[in-house]
Amino acid sequence: MFIRISKKMNVKKLNLKGLSLKELEEFLVQLGEKKYKSRQLFKWIHNKGLTDFKKMSDLSQTLREKLNQKAYVQSIKRLKSIKSKDGSTEKYLFELEDKEKIESVLIEEGKRKTLCISTQVGCALGCLFCATGSMGFKRNLSSGEIVDQIIWIKKDLKPDEKITHLVLMGMGEPLLNYDNTLKAIRIMKSELGLGFAARKIT
Repeated sequence: MFIRISKKMNVKKLNLKGLSLKELEEFLVQLGEKKYKSRQLFKWIHNKGLTDFKKMSDLSQTLREKLNQKAYVQSIKRLKSIKSKDGSTEKYLFELEDKEKIESVLIEEGKRKTLCISTQVGCALGCLFCATGSMGFKRNLSSGEIVDQIIWIKKDLKPDEKITHLVLMGMGEPLLNYDNTLKAIRIMKSELGLGFAARKIT
């Protein structure tokens, strides 16, 4: 999880992307708000993919102002994407908040759209068949950075298209980033979050 320091007021702001429902509950209670509002906030962030508190219309103006002062919603940045000649595969290059870079790959097979996502920047295993292994290991991704790949690419699809399957076999070894990977999977499975069935996640 990232904490951003506001230059204007030197105030530490908490990144809410990737926080569990319980963590959002605890955060809102600290702000003097009711626990149930965490469900609304969780849905806006992880299901709707919003990063601007002003657009979270079912939250009170007072809460939105509090959130703007104390928190932010991290978003990875797309640098570029490249499609294969036959159009069946698209590779995305994303930049993270600390300027590190990761890749995601969307593979289309008929009605099936499988998204391969990264869990680490680089990889420590050094498997000879894998290009990522030659990079070495930089760091683990946060749970927010893992789910944000899905959120971002969902927005990039046409209205009648959807990601049908998720595979955690992009850059890195998921089980070496166990806690953040498990937390991200819970958001992927949550009906308030990304709403994927467990059998659709590998």
